[in-house]
Amino acid sequence: MPRTLDQKAEIARSAGELFMQYGIKSITMDDLARHLSISKKTIYQHYSDKKELVAHATRAMLEHERDECEQMFANAPDAIAEIHALSQYMRSHILKVNPSLFLDLQRYYKDGYKIYMEYKEKVFLKLIHDSLVRGQEEGFFRASINPQILARLRNEEIQLAFEYQVFPRDKFDFQEVQLQLFDHFVHGIITEKGRKQLQAYLNTIPSNESSQ
Repeated sequence: MPRTLDQKAEIARSAGELFMQYGIKSITMDDLARHLSISKKTIYQHYSDKKELVAHATRAMLEHERDECEQMFANAPDAIAEIHALSQYMRSHILKVNPSLFLDLQRYYKDGYKIYMEYKEKVFLKLIHDSLVRGQEEGFFRASINPQILARLRNEEIQLAFEYQVFPRDKFDFQEVQLQLFDHFVHGIITEKGRKQLQAYLNTIPSNESSQ
């Protein structure tokens, strides 16, 4: 395979998938080479070391997640539809995330962690904030909530579920923690009108796939 930008992007994409499934620390460059059926030398033609690859893969994963969330919100007719779509997105994607992913990034790959923090602050915080404002304008979210404060709370809740000291893996199921925190957040901000609208959306899917 010739050395191309497409190949570089494919290496980062595949690396991101493996990191999400198994964590970053446990995946070696040899593992990635075998997964892609290429030589390790080919990988090093594009990336000087694993740290550079992790940074590139992290950015690619976050950009993909941003694009999917923006598309979801753009297609949602109201803020409750945004919440419903986000809940379904979490359920379908959270199964693919290894809980050690964030810890590995934070401890061993500072450049990748910096990219994550930048996206968290500049991209995802704004998405949450804008959704909260929309919900207030539509009467689905309580008028008394402060979107700036609650957006930061939700942003931190996502990260909190990854914290081993708070939710040890031998005592808590990572998926359940994330979903419980999301459920608690949602029911703390919606109005009665919002609850009825949410239930209307939930009634359109099988009960075993319900987000609440």
